[in-house]
Amino acid sequence: MTATEDRGMCPVVNFDHTVTRPVLSYFELLDDLRNQGAICWNTAGSGSGFWAVTGYEYIREIVQNTEIFTSASVDPFDPDPGYQLIPVNIDPPDHREYRRALNPWFSPGALEKIEPQIRDLARSLAADIAPRGGCNFVADYSTPLSAGAFMISTGWPLEDLPRFLEWVETLMSGFASTNDKERIAAAGEEIQEYVMSLVDDRRRSPRDPQTDFITYLLTKRVNDRELNLEEIISIFNQTMLGGFDTTRSQLAYLMLQLATHEDDRKRIASDASLIPRAVEESLRVNSILINDGRKVSRDFDFHGCKMKSGDMVWLSPASANRDPSVFPNPTHFELEREHNPHLSFGSGIHRCIGAHLARRELNIGVEEWHEVIPDYRLAEQSQIMERGFMLSISHLQLEWEVI
Repeated sequence: MTATEDRGMCPVVNFDHTVTRPVLSYFELLDDLRNQGAICWNTAGSGSGFWAVTGYEYIREIVQNTEIFTSASVDPFDPDPGYQLIPVNIDPPDHREYRRALNPWFSPGALEKIEPQIRDLARSLAADIAPRGGCNFVADYSTPLSAGAFMISTGWPLEDLPRFLEWVETLMSGFASTNDKERIAAAGEEIQEYVMSLVDDRRRSPRDPQTDFITYLLTKRVNDRELNLEEIISIFNQTMLGGFDTTRSQLAYLMLQLATHEDDRKRIASDASLIPRAVEESLRVNSILINDGRKVSRDFDFHGCKMKSGDMVWLSPASANRDPSVFPNPTHFELEREHNPHLSFGSGIHRCIGAHLARRELNIGVEEWHEVIPDYRLAEQSQIMERGFMLSISHLQLEWEVI
């Protein structure tokens, strides 16, 4: 490692977090990166580079300093995006107003009302899969469960689910690559048209604002005014991206752990009270959130690293979650771990608004699966791969004996 005089004495690395790699590779690479330096200058990509921060306390410090580290962009490769996702790209004081409007929809109390439907969906999926003796867990269980739960939580038509899935796949691939700009732009136009039609319909025929998210948004006010169409489209995009891809992916990583570690699987299957702890430990040790970002608002010396106005800062909560200064035996999945302040839902004012829903989905998904299929294993298959940027597994083949 070398240092550049104008950037201070921080190491210089070249680490691309957007490419597809063999499953679990990213966690080992992030451990190595953090060991080289919890703050580095990363020359990856076609731009001028960006800061890479992998240490737990450094990340917490950055996300809590919204004056210097703004959310105008959270993509290290794109400091000036042509879009604004609400509330992710909003800084104080407006951020507080948007969260105040949106928080009730995602509160634990609101989720209590839809938990029976999510549980019924999970139980039905597992029951349909069980007689097969095997499945692609991602395609057959975690994706329809996560997507269905999301549609239930928003009150959007289940028949529109296939197009939602296609949009999410297109947009997520676009964050990691700019090779298919036309397809990404087309998806954006389709989403905008879809939301406009929903808004028009709800304005003419309002639904129950307690069960229909668009109707709910039309009743909300921010800074003493109604949300406009552009804001509703932005909130729709952020909710869709956050609600579909993340939970199904995290559930797949947890099931990979259980399918390859018999003792953990047997303990979970025999004692459901361990499931919440297993969920939290999976969120920590195999967090899919390897990528977050902030934009520097002014020249600033951050622990000896000379950050400049306009610099992008890449944050890796997944690396912070394995920081040995915070977590003993950090690379091991431990059901006995009691203190688990992981950053998989972020920290500070931008902490994930859907954290309660995600946790509930994950717990329900694991519980209902093991009620029906308690004994399973990883099937022989070609090498499992994981997508970069926001980690995801597309194929996880499991098998079991049919009784």
